[in-house]
Amino acid sequence: LDASKITNKGYASLAQIPRLKTLSLTGVSVNDATLEALKGAPELQHLRLGEDVQITEKGLRALRSLAKLERLDLCLPVDAALIRSLSEGFKLKSVRLNAAKLENKDLEPLTR
Repeated sequence: LDASKITNKGYASLAQIPRLKTLSLTGVSVNDATLEALKGAPELQHLRLGEDVQITEKGLRALRSLAKLERLDLCLPVDAALIRSLSEGFKLKSVRLNAAKLENKDLEPLTR
């Protein structure tokens, strides 16, 4: 759904697709409400988020509720605080970070 004009209501409908496993949301605005709407996608394994992402801890909690989420691609500025949040409560097997402004020490929480 890259560069689409779907709203959070549309994402809630999309989340009802029984076998939705991969979703790419680049070129669209993503916020906490978007991620809350996606909580209804129990089979989602791979999520890609683009540059226009405005999420808080509430949005991260919604992501954590996706029990089968294994791969997260973040095409947005990533900082040490976001890395710490990703290390808590996620069962990710793959994390792709673009536009990351990180140092070696910032990645340490991912190893725990």
